[in-house]
Amino acid sequence: MGKKNYGEVLPDPVELMQEIRAIEAQGIPQPKLYIMTVLQAAKVYAGYGETGEGRALCERAWEFAESVPALNHDREVAVHIYDAGWDHRRPRDPMYLTGAFFLAVEEYGPGSAWVPYLMRELYWYLQENPDLDEFASLRKREEDRELADALHQMAVAALGGFPRGTNHAERCLRSDVVGYAAQFLFAAGDDLCRHALEEWLSGPVSGYESGTALVSFMLRLQAWGPARSAAERTLQAVESDPAATSAEKASVLLDVVFGITMAPDAPGLARLPELEQRIGDLAHGSFSETEAHVLQEKLYRYVIQRLDEGKEAQEDQQAMFGRLLFNPFAAVANTWN
Repeated sequence: MGKKNYGEVLPDPVELMQEIRAIEAQGIPQPKLYIMTVLQAAKVYAGYGETGEGRALCERAWEFAESVPALNHDREVAVHIYDAGWDHRRPRDPMYLTGAFFLAVEEYGPGSAWVPYLMRELYWYLQENPDLDEFASLRKREEDRELADALHQMAVAALGGFPRGTNHAERCLRSDVVGYAAQFLFAAGDDLCRHALEEWLSGPVSGYESGTALVSFMLRLQAWGPARSAAERTLQAVESDPAATSAEKASVLLDVVFGITMAPDAPGLARLPELEQRIGDLAHGSFSETEAHVLQEKLYRYVIQRLDEGKEAQEDQQAMFGRLLFNPFAAVANTWN
């Protein structure tokens, strides 16, 4: 659940370090090959979570680029350096991602794979900052306005330039990009987010992450009907994904049931017992500690908080909330076995 790594199997960092030392032993005859290898190794270490080695490589690349004028003006190198800075420098500076985005669009075009990757990283940055989840929230503080302007420019560039695609996978990627753009425009306080949101709602759901992002955004707007519709579509995508986990399925089922409760109709209410039973079955599955925390947070927002407050909920809603309660930590996998 939550943030996943995209891409292929990571290369062996030991082999990359051997390659780096071999180039250095030759006197670095090809500076660009050298720095790109260093940056690749930094990225691999970030993927493995080994930040000490990755941070040292990031700083080595940064210093080397500044010492070689041709590299200092190379857009491809700059994109990778900014990405490495985002991975390894602390505290994190989102302007590394915005800088990489515009350079990548210049170097590779608006349909580059860098576009969804960098927008996704920025999306997660916003998600980790709860103060940034209101309309125009980035306009409230002077120190956030530069980021607001950059996010606005990114969103407009992505909406206008990222291809709509001709097959399902490409349309899903376009939908993901539109979703990021809608949320950037919302945080930056631009009404263009309404148009992006319309396209996002009408586009395909690629899977758990993009679907739950759409559901969460609609719930934030208290748009119960669209949130329920998005949850239903996400459930279809997750159920057709053989790699989907029990925790992801339980999470989306909670979205669907909550959507039915807040936007009820006869067909939805008729499905509640079956949906509740499925959640109950999954509650006895095996979750990681991270998954359990995500589910607990969702249960708190959807169920526990409403039961505790006892308002804005009719008796049948209260009964439904009570039936959904379970302890996700009771199903945490025992990693010692």
